[in-house]
Amino acid sequence: MNGMPAVLIGLALLVVVLITIRLEGVTGRGLRPILRIALLASISCKLEFNLWRQESYNDAPPGLTISLTLLVSLLLAGLQFLEGQKGEAEGWALPPLFAGLAVAILVWCGVSVLGSGNQWVGFTALWGYGVTLLACTVAAREFRTRRSLRQLLLTLAGAIAVNSVVAMLQAGWGLFTDWTFLGVASEGASHSIAEGEIARTGGFLGNPNYFAWYLVTFLPLLLAVLLLDGGRFDKWMSLLLWGVAGLGVAALINTYSRGSWLAFIVAALVVALLALSVADPERRKRAALRLGVLLVLLVALCAPFAESIYVRLTEDDRGSVEVRIPLMQVARAMISDNPWLGVGLANYEAEMRRYDETEELVTEYFDWPVHNIFLHAAAESGIPALLSFLGLVLLAMVSAARVLRSTDRLRQAMAVGVIAGMVAFLWTGMKELGSFGSSPFRLIFLIFAISLSLGRRSTSR
Repeated sequence: MNGMPAVLIGLALLVVVLITIRLEGVTGRGLRPILRIALLASISCKLEFNLWRQESYNDAPPGLTISLTLLVSLLLAGLQFLEGQKGEAEGWALPPLFAGLAVAILVWCGVSVLGSGNQWVGFTALWGYGVTLLACTVAAREFRTRRSLRQLLLTLAGAIAVNSVVAMLQAGWGLFTDWTFLGVASEGASHSIAEGEIARTGGFLGNPNYFAWYLVTFLPLLLAVLLLDGGRFDKWMSLLLWGVAGLGVAALINTYSRGSWLAFIVAALVVALLALSVADPERRKRAALRLGVLLVLLVALCAPFAESIYVRLTEDDRGSVEVRIPLMQVARAMISDNPWLGVGLANYEAEMRRYDETEELVTEYFDWPVHNIFLHAAAESGIPALLSFLGLVLLAMVSAARVLRSTDRLRQAMAVGVIAGMVAFLWTGMKELGSFGSSPFRLIFLIFAISLSLGRRSTSR
């Protein structure tokens, strides 16, 4: 059972919660930092258990997922509820408009499932989106203070470091590639280029493309804080964080995900431009110097892989790009016939052959959904659901943009990283598959939570 450790870890956390509540009162203050770390760590690995598994779909949820993310989110939500009962809660976790749009997606997807051909798989995807929304709500409340934001940054850095070390060991020595119980077993671990093979690494997230998506979403946050000295870390901690950034870039190279390479370049440019524009003259000089160091670091990291990178960028891709055009044609046909509710959440693969009028009948030899999260979401859940999601992106962007002029260096730097991370996620999403309820959306919703929490200061420390 692939995700049984998630259940065991969750039960252990529950025991710790009960003991802590007994010793420290209903708020469980001594447990809070541990649960925050566990929540962030759960996004960085595949600790989950699937009930009533279905293996007939490539992308739809394989069953009703009980994940570490769900268990930790429920524990934190319970502590927050108890705080509310005591009058210690600090207002809305999410702004009303954002919460309204997020719930509207949930309701709209639920209606789409009712009219779908496979309601069970649709329900499991709806469950997945509900877990994502719960984690977003909990995170938005948990990371309001400066102390908790530093904890968030260091925890993400630690998760990137561990994932990257595992990825490098996978690539260099083939270690951990069969650790299925932690999600480390890499899907698509090898790729033929020229006359040889390269090892594509997935870290604790298994799939190399998903791992690359994770890295390009969260690495900009770390880079922005380093460029703007947002955390005001001491010398050794700063050097350590630079090392983590280098490890993350090296791991990203070893995913051999070309679209994510480009997304990272775009995100790095966004970080550089925003950092130089928001910093005062003195900090701008230091940021420019650090930017130069970053460029040297990138060149040094890419040098050992130069030949493989060149071949990967110029090789015959065996139709992997060309096949996406007919896939888009199928998706557009699905959207055209079902513009309001789509074919049903997670029902893309069950319905796509009915809409395949391409010359090559692409779904007969490539039975995967369209590799574009925007077309995928609209085809399954309708255009209104997609527009609601884009509304969430806009609200999160505006929230982060308002913090760019903050006098709090940490919040300002994290706002820069959040904006760049969203850009990288959406850029990558144009060439990857995923709809509401799938794992990739947990990444963007965590970014949403960070963005919203940056502008909503807490009265506590």
